[in-house]
Amino acid sequence: NSQDSNSQPCCYHADGISATSTCAAKGDESIMRVPQECAVPRHASFDALPVCKPQCHNSIGDGSRNNVDVTGCEGCYEGGHCECHVKCKEGYIHLGGGQLGDRTCQEFEDNGHKALSFGKPPICGLPRQPEPCTRDNIPNPDGSLDLTECMGDCKPGEECDGCKITCNTGYVRHQNSEDSGDSEDSGDKIRCILKKRTSGISKCADITKESVCIGEMEDNKPCCWQQGQPNGKCYLIESAEINDPNVKCATTHIPVWEAIPQCVQACREPDEKLDWYDNVEISG
Repeated sequence: NSQDSNSQPCCYHADGISATSTCAAKGDESIMRVPQECAVPRHASFDALPVCKPQCHNSIGDGSRNNVDVTGCEGCYEGGHCECHVKCKEGYIHLGGGQLGDRTCQEFEDNGHKALSFGKPPICGLPRQPEPCTRDNIPNPDGSLDLTECMGDCKPGEECDGCKITCNTGYVRHQNSEDSGDSEDSGDKIRCILKKRTSGISKCADITKESVCIGEMEDNKPCCWQQGQPNGKCYLIESAEINDPNVKCATTHIPVWEAIPQCVQACREPDEKLDWYDNVEISG
């Protein structure tokens, strides 16, 4: 199976192919016998072999558990062209976990082990809807409002047919009041509107109670409460530490009553026992 320096196959004869050797290059003038066998001038080889690389683990999956739409994340490898893209399903918002958008195959550490993947999956969930306006949150510290005809809750953006307000006995409508309604006797229909919630604290992470967390904002972004063991924890929305699609977040707007009548205490009529009462004409 050998060749000489001129790429001629070597030929062999057991009894000597020449006077001095059993092997000589094909065409050599010293060959005295017909060779028993010559090397084949060609050799078999494979065509270009495929280059195989470690496939990227699809750490995002099909997105069904986290309410995520996933496209183009199969069959990717590090450094190769990949059109992996993730987004929240329609009607859902980004709550936390990994980021939305295009993903590339990289080496990430997971539970102490490094592996090729697309990183953390994003967590998406339904936005929390504002609560309705209720009779209990109508401001009435001095008792000037008569709320006996306000029986139902009211959804934001609606005029509340089930809630009519008049001034209580001993109170009258303030003349400069800009609330709706033609007269205090007929009762006023008030409205429930949404008011933008403002940031009231510096860091969501400083909050230790769920009831406070789901009513606060940080840098105009909602705080979110995630249940855990033994206790839950408050995070800023879109935090990488959030891993539960059922996390509870503050609403960006709060319901408030609008067009509540302003009632002020009425002046009392003069006491009939006063000596001058019979000599005074009173009107209005």
